[in-house]
Amino acid sequence: MQTFEKLTPGDNLGTNRQYFDDEVATDWLELFPKDEKNLPELPSGMISAITMRAYC
Repeated sequence: MQTFEKLTPGDNLGTNRQYFDDEVATDWLELFPKDEKNLPELPSGMISAITMRAYC
């Protein structure tokens, strides 16, 4: 398990590929409908969700 004490700046924790397609956008907009004005760009609030998914 990675803990803060074990993390070193610049360490590669692995790779993760996620796609932002229409299905993902639809799911996101169910939670945050006001973000529709920012599409087709990735909503800035989604960065946290992507980071958490990648870390998991």
